[in-house]
Amino acid sequence: ARDLHDHVIQRLFGAGLELQVIAGANKNDAERARISEQVEALDSAIAEIRTAIFAMKTESPSDGSSIRHRIVGLLGESTWLAGNSPALRFSGPLDLLVPAEMADDLLAVIREGLANVAKHAQATRTSVDVTAVDGRLTVQIEDNGNGFDPATVVRSSGTMNLAERAHARGGEFTLSSSPSAGTVLVWSVPLSAEAVTS
Repeated sequence: ARDLHDHVIQRLFGAGLELQVIAGANKNDAERARISEQVEALDSAIAEIRTAIFAMKTESPSDGSSIRHRIVGLLGESTWLAGNSPALRFSGPLDLLVPAEMADDLLAVIREGLANVAKHAQATRTSVDVTAVDGRLTVQIEDNGNGFDPATVVRSSGTMNLAERAHARGGEFTLSSSPSAGTVLVWSVPLSAEAVTS
């Protein structure tokens, strides 16, 4: 399951982004439509893989990697963010306070958030803040991209998945934006196991 998260989904995202670039450069309407259909098929496949992984309820990784190391590695492997290397900041003793199974959710949040930046924002600056303070684990991803009007945009399966992950842990997920003003994603959950809801 971890390999699916760390490698397969990332490669599918990369393929989808490349197809979008090709479609944008193609002047043939019929061919653009066919490429768009394939991008939608990739998005559906990614959603199905996420659903399968979530249902597996996998055990935490046992390779000894620290949470900070895994996050740094994720950003380093994010080739689909070429030209926009995120600024990464940590606060609090993540590796002491964050359970391994919660770390899997944390990585999924960062991956999905950065994928959305790469696919939609056209941002030149992105920041990722990960904090474990005051009994909460919080991820904030902010970009200076196009932004959007929340009232007119339907949430994707990916962002709905992040909201479900937060709710399952008794936490909160917000996505704030406005046209031409960038986007701020915040995912925050209590570190205490007793706070998790069913």
